[in-house]
Amino acid sequence: MRGFQDHSGNKFQRARMNSRQQDIAESQSLLLELVTLEPTLQQCFKVIESTCLSQGLHCRLDGAEVSERFQTHLDEFWIPFCKGAIRAFFTYGFVPWRSRRISRGDEVPEVIPPGTFSWHTEVGPVEQGRTMNHPQQRKRTRLTDDDTRMVVYR
Repeated sequence: MRGFQDHSGNKFQRARMNSRQQDIAESQSLLLELVTLEPTLQQCFKVIESTCLSQGLHCRLDGAEVSERFQTHLDEFWIPFCKGAIRAFFTYGFVPWRSRRISRGDEVPEVIPPGTFSWHTEVGPVEQGRTMNHPQQRKRTRLTDDDTRMVVYR
C-alpha cells in the first residue's frame, strides 16, 4: 500500500533510541576527553596516586617478605595496574581490566585503555512500592540493586 505511514510509534521509538545512543556515545567521548586532557584532573590523579602508591606495594607471604624477584614483578606490573585502576575508578565508577600473559608465562592484570571499549548499564525488573506522599497511596517504581548489571563491550 503506497503512502502508508507507520502510526504505531515504532518509527519515533527508533529515532529516539538512535538519538539516545548518539547522546550516550558523545557523553562518553566528552568524559574521556575531560579526564585525559584537563590539567586540574591530571593533577588530582597524581596526588591520589602518590598518596596511595608513594611507598610502592609491599607484600608478605605467611609473615615473610617476598623475594626480590617477586617485588620487582609487583613494581613492574602491579603498580601500573593500580595507577590505571585508580584513574578508571574515578572516571567510570568501575575498573575495566583483563588478564594478559607475559613472555615469562605469568598472567598480569591490565586496565583496558580508555576509548577501546564502551559500556552501558541495564536495569533489571522494577518493584512496585508504595509511597505515603499522597492520600491515595499512589504507586511508584523502585529499582532493585540486585538486578542491575553493567555491560562492557570491547
